[in-house]
Amino acid sequence: MSSDARCPKCDAARSATLPACPRCGLAASHAAAWKVADAEAPTASLGAAWAACEAAWDDPARHEQAAAAALATSDFGWLAKRYREVLRTRPDDPVATARLDVLTRRAQAALIATATPKPERATRKFPIVALIVVVAAIAGTALYAAHLGRDRDRSTGVRRPVEPNRPGARPLPAPAIEPAAPRR
Repeated sequence: MSSDARCPKCDAARSATLPACPRCGLAASHAAAWKVADAEAPTASLGAAWAACEAAWDDPARHEQAAAAALATSDFGWLAKRYREVLRTRPDDPVATARLDVLTRRAQAALIATATPKPERATRKFPIVALIVVVAAIAGTALYAAHLGRDRDRSTGVRRPVEPNRPGARPLPAPAIEPAAPRR
């Protein structure tokens, strides 16, 4: 595969028919600019650390210095790309494979450690509880009104006095009605 058939950002195989890299999403129109920007190290210390790694490839201390420089500036991607380039030329290199794995885990740990917690949404318990209380009050009122209406409609057969009987109350005197005179 030619270098143009690979993504300059993540080194994944890419098709000329796709508008972007299937792995990282880098647009094909931005690939050339990415190559230019990614050609040199983001910081002098990381570039020097990588040069030291290449000079003494089997020295783990040099690789640790490069990883520390990448951690300090959060440039894990740049260093990971260098290890992937080594793996492309030497696929069985155990140092590059191991360091890429370590670098991936450290980048994930750094991302988790610096993540900000998701802001909590305001709870909607009060409006829901208020809605339940209002619905219950309306239902209770409707049931009570139906109960009262049912009692009015039902005839029990018992006369209810207009005034209650009070003990010790005197009965009202009967009105004096004079008999009417017979008609002639």
